[in-house]
Amino acid sequence: MKSFLFFPTLIVLISAECFGQNDFRPGYIVTNNLDTIHGAINLKSNVRNSKSCEFKGDKSDERKLFLPGDIYGYRIENYKFYVSRQIEINGAKRSVFLEYLIKGIVDLFYYIDSGDEYYFIYRDGVLYPLTNNQIQVTLNDKVFEQRSNSYVGMLKTLFKDSPETLKDVEKVSFGYEPLIRISKEYHNNVCKSQDCIDFTHSTKIKIVLEPYIGYYNSWDRDVRESTLRASGRYYAVNVRFLPFRIHSVWSFYTGIAYYQQYFHHDFPPELLTQNAVTRFESFVNTIQIPFGAEYTFPGKRFQPYLALSYNSQFYPKSYWQITDFLSDVRIDVYQYGYKIYDFCLSADLGLKYNLNKNHYLFLRNKMEYNPTTIFTEVLSFGAGFNIN
Repeated sequence: MKSFLFFPTLIVLISAECFGQNDFRPGYIVTNNLDTIHGAINLKSNVRNSKSCEFKGDKSDERKLFLPGDIYGYRIENYKFYVSRQIEINGAKRSVFLEYLIKGIVDLFYYIDSGDEYYFIYRDGVLYPLTNNQIQVTLNDKVFEQRSNSYVGMLKTLFKDSPETLKDVEKVSFGYEPLIRISKEYHNNVCKSQDCIDFTHSTKIKIVLEPYIGYYNSWDRDVRESTLRASGRYYAVNVRFLPFRIHSVWSFYTGIAYYQQYFHHDFPPELLTQNAVTRFESFVNTIQIPFGAEYTFPGKRFQPYLALSYNSQFYPKSYWQITDFLSDVRIDVYQYGYKIYDFCLSADLGLKYNLNKNHYLFLRNKMEYNPTTIFTEVLSFGAGFNIN
């Protein structure tokens, strides 16, 4: 069986075409005069979203790049809202687009840069930072590192007019969801006449179930370094996680796959084997559990994607054996078991076809390498279902 090289070639060509595309989504900008202009905004990572806004108007394909201060803010509909603010980090001032999380008696904002997360609360015309820096503490002449928890003191100061909220401040973690929750709680406790506005798209991790079937080709080597081949059916299901704070092109997945491999080769009679035919056979049952990351290129209907994964491999009831035959009579059998666990690394090229926002079909070409089976290529077809 030949390798499925035509499929990776097709995906690479489509991916190359998609590299030049962008993920423009319906949205609008808000000018410094608070006028709203509708169009489309290029959705990027959280870090890049905070640095600039690339905008196209409804009646023009001309792209305009806005920096913090050029506009009041921008919103990607049903996703994220950013506003221009000047902040100070480590003594240095910078103008950025902060992600607007909630609007109420206090406004809550989020910012990420170089892997570090920052939160800000706006109240009575002042933007207060919420910090939780790593600090060093000396105890009994020993130096320890711990978090400062400075944000707790700031929240107590800002929420001091709500005794009900203060009871929960000590228990609040420094994170996206907990800070949104405590800010909402404060608003609801002190303001009964008006609801708090939540701009966040979702604080849930989106979970997708992906059952799929495929056909594999494998290449192995026997004890005499001869190349052997096997092929057969491949069954699998993945569970995919799309974190709510990471750009929607990234996802992470795990799952389970199963396939059986049978390799064999007959060696001609030799003097050392008493002119017997020597047959090498390998019986491999593979249960595979992947842990991977995937990048999906932006697109409306068709979306190429790339994935890398580390796979735990289990080989129940798997073995290889050498049998000597003389005139079709078996005279000697030597059988050896495989170790029960191993690993492999794999790379995937695929193409998704979106049926709607919650369901899609996909083709995948997977290439994996491991010490037991030297090389395996799998061409598979499946579907994705949003389960939450």
